[in-house]
Amino acid sequence: MNFPSPASPAAAARFAALDGYRFIAALCVVVYHYDAEFGVGLAHVSPAVGRLNAFVDFFFILSGFVIAVAYAGRMASNADYLRFLEARVARLYPLHLLTLAGSLSLLAVAAITGLKPNHPEILALSALPANLTLMQAWGVVDHPSFNVASWSISAEWLCYLLTPLVFLAARRLSAAANLAVILAFVGLMILARNAMGMGPWTDAAHDYGAFRALPGFWLGATLAFNLERIAALWAPGPWIAPIAFVGALVVLHVGANEAVVGAAFVLCIVGCALAERRGRAGAMASAPMQRLGDISYTLYMTHYLLATPVLFVARRYALAGTWGGVGAAIGTTLAVLALCFAIHRYFEMPAKTGYPEMARRRSTDVCSAPRVKSRWPPSTNATSCPISSAAPAAAGRSCASARRSCRARRAVCWRSASAAGSTCRSTILPASKASRASTRRPKCGRWPSRRRVPRDLR
Repeated sequence: MNFPSPASPAAAARFAALDGYRFIAALCVVVYHYDAEFGVGLAHVSPAVGRLNAFVDFFFILSGFVIAVAYAGRMASNADYLRFLEARVARLYPLHLLTLAGSLSLLAVAAITGLKPNHPEILALSALPANLTLMQAWGVVDHPSFNVASWSISAEWLCYLLTPLVFLAARRLSAAANLAVILAFVGLMILARNAMGMGPWTDAAHDYGAFRALPGFWLGATLAFNLERIAALWAPGPWIAPIAFVGALVVLHVGANEAVVGAAFVLCIVGCALAERRGRAGAMASAPMQRLGDISYTLYMTHYLLATPVLFVARRYALAGTWGGVGAAIGTTLAVLALCFAIHRYFEMPAKTGYPEMARRRSTDVCSAPRVKSRWPPSTNATSCPISSAAPAAAGRSCASARRSCRARRAVCWRSASAAGSTCRSTILPASKASRASTRRPKCGRWPSRRRVPRDLR
């Protein structure tokens, strides 16, 4: 089975509506933490609020799905695997490092002022090496540490390391066999945690939370590899995904088994993807939800850390569990959302585009590289070097030649890739604009100043 491949619809398209659901899931995790820490009391109104941490498993399933859609056709060699890991590090690590630095700054403030944090064990320096190496959810730390939400990206990192094995199993085994192996893995994990006196496997975080993530990631990859078969049997409408998402909340409210919640997550992801493939994405693919989806990872990673100073004041003046605590929780949520937009624009995006892997990709003249748009529309006086069936090495040499010629004419290059074939063009600008381009951006292909990030790094 050759699905997904770079030319297939599932791999070529980016399921925009899933970004909207990713934001809502991240917001559910925020509500879960803030309700408990500020003493809002929503868990007394609906038991689902006290179980909203289950949406972390939604992230794991969704991650396996989108990673398989994006990379299954591009994981053919060790070099591809290393490029994949580099892209994942560029996606996860800069913000993790920022939140880790923020946690260390809180520790420094506490040491200088003599103030005692609400949870001093979280800031223990003994867990710093594990956090720096993204191993804090592998069972090497016996308590939550620093930015407590970062355990999930430690779990994701283990899944990324095992991605070739997951792809191999998802491709070679049938869907039923994959599901059986996943269920067997979950069963063994439940037995092991019971034997060690640990809590439910769905509550695993620092205590081997990475092994909680692996079944969900594997399940998502299996769904992606079988998406064509599912599409041939089922054509869901745009209402299936939202009903499944709300159904997951209802299941959490009534306290049903975690397997039912997982089934609702699967129905939501698959229904959303298939509906979008048929051009019926719904409101989740709207521009506002896309903007919110862009900050979902930022919101998840920073909401606890950014709320720490407010929580300290709320505990100091006994606001938790009062109307003052409710107001503090609402105000903190709104402030955190605003800060997330700023962090995403002024830190995350520059960190991604400035990562060495990005610099190397921009200097590699292969026509299938991510698209780089010119600010000015192409003129009629343009030269092109169509490369539809050339070998990758030949394609790289041809594009490199065109770009060198482009530099000689002091113009701005742009590249595009399509399913039918790749084309590398050097676009001639008017003399005044070419002069400004050569002054501001001396390297061809570096215009405009607001650079776009390839989809595999989003």
